[in-house]
Amino acid sequence: MEGAVACNARAEQAGWIHYLGVTASRSDERDDLAKLMLTEELDFVQLNYSLDNRGVEQKLLPVAVKSGIAVMVNIPFGHGRLFKAVTNQSLSDWAK
Repeated sequence: MEGAVACNARAEQAGWIHYLGVTASRSDERDDLAKLMLTEELDFVQLNYSLDNRGVEQKLLPVAVKSGIAVMVNIPFGHGRLFKAVTNQSLSDWAK
């Protein structure tokens, strides 16, 4: 990951790109991504985040806030799992 970021940082400095970001979708990448977010000048990260996949709340979201890194949410409905979980359920009165 770090080598790619260094290469992209040079491309950004040369004016070839405007925003530099990283995508990480697996939970075993979180520690490496947090380190990268604290040591590199990233504009954004893309993370898997949904009501049934909230692992990024503990470390990555606070690091993003601290570092001023924008977050793009990936798979917000868990590949459709959240919709399947509420199929044939009635809406509450306040939601209607």
